Amino acid sequence: EGQWKVIGAVARKTKAGKNMATITVTDNNKDLKTFLVFDSMFQKARLMARIGVTRVIKLAETKDGAEYLRDIY
Repeated sequence: EGQWKVIGAVARKTKAGKNMATITVTDNNKDLKTFLVFDSMFQKARLMARIGVTRVIKLAETKDGAEYLRDIY
């Protein structure tokens, strides 16, 4: 958790018709991280996670260990 630069994003629709995305970010050490964005955070992420911008990103984990976006600012 901390400041990450957005370098990629792919949006898609689930079978249920909800929005979902995968975002790839990098930190100052050039470490890459990829995480999911569920429908509840999709619009906020779409507005704030533009490619090339640096944001503070808070992540959480699903029961199976996948990381997802909890908050972005």
